[in-house]
Amino acid sequence: MKIKLLFIVLISIIIPFNTRSQVNWNSENVIIKGKVINFEKHKEHRTIEFSFDNLISNKLQNIFVSEIDSFGNFDLKVPILYTQDFCFVFGRYIHLLCSPGDSLFLEIDADIFNNVNNSRPNGKYFVRITGGNRIKDNTDLLLIQSKLNEFFNHLFLNS
Repeated sequence: MKIKLLFIVLISIIIPFNTRSQVNWNSENVIIKGKVINFEKHKEHRTIEFSFDNLISNKLQNIFVSEIDSFGNFDLKVPILYTQDFCFVFGRYIHLLCSPGDSLFLEIDADIFNNVNNSRPNGKYFVRITGGNRIKDNTDLLLIQSKLNEFFNHLFLNS
């Protein structure tokens, strides 16, 4: 009876450790494509930097740079393991959401470089989600960021 009890205890300890070591993280690409409008006026800004968190490895972030072609187009494929927010920099920081296998299509207004404190060059927010997965989530996130930006600009620039 003691041997049977000891066997059950050992099995109940070994199985959880054994299954944990067999977790297989499979990455899938997130595809990010887009168009930079008014790029012809700001050709000195030829890249967009994307930053993805990395909770699995010792690296805190993975940085990816996408070149903007002469027509203002860019594209990037990033392997990710889990749903996460990421940020990109083009005149200012923007946070968006993605999951493995997602695609995201953006339109970015390069006129943000005329005044990086004005998140609405030409009367509309300088980043738009034009297609892909999570359109509503990311559009809502952009709206929140826009409202926070306006609040903080009003608070600190008008005081």
